[in-house]
Amino acid sequence: MVYSNASIIAIIFGFFCLGYLFNTLLRKIIDWHNDGKYKKEIMDIFQSVLDNLYTNKTSFGSRINNTVTIITELNQIGMVNVVYLMDRHDIAIFKGDKCIYTSDSIDNSIVNEIIVGLDVFYKHEINDVVNVMGMVFSRDEFESKFKIRVEDMKKGMFGNSPKEEMSDIEKIKRQNEVKFNIDDILDRITSVGIENLTPEEKRFLDSYNNE
Repeated sequence: MVYSNASIIAIIFGFFCLGYLFNTLLRKIIDWHNDGKYKKEIMDIFQSVLDNLYTNKTSFGSRINNTVTIITELNQIGMVNVVYLMDRHDIAIFKGDKCIYTSDSIDNSIVNEIIVGLDVFYKHEINDVVNVMGMVFSRDEFESKFKIRVEDMKKGMFGNSPKEEMSDIEKIKRQNEVKFNIDDILDRITSVGIENLTPEEKRFLDSYNNE
């Protein structure tokens, strides 16, 4: 049988199309397989977090605003930070500063189990917070970062002296003193320690605690 040039071109084009379709189908099968394998890997990682939580192999890290962090060790990964975003009900796993896994691609049931576990084992730490100028810190995080005990702040540890009557001139002078910012004071505590604050800074923090 003799084929014309047009027939030969049509046959070649047909084989090309079939090859392209087969390659596309094969790629989809491979991607589907890899995606399923990756999701299973993530599920196994989060299951390990859940297992560690219920076998006392985790420790509380901190709470800052609506972000709770616990610390645990995972096989073949090492020490990680498990971060629970309370307002979004999401969980992420960090190795150092790098986010290596998130919960957005796994079954919600295991995420909910981890959240329940956090509430069971770390309810006290999560709810024992200090609110400073709208920023929420877990008590340990606050005391560790700013080197000051919350109880001491509440008691006014700076040795309050009896309040004396001030003359009108003294009142005007006091009103014209530098207005401190609580964030500046906390930064000063971090850098020089609470015992090295100036008398004016201590008065400001003392009056702030008693407001």
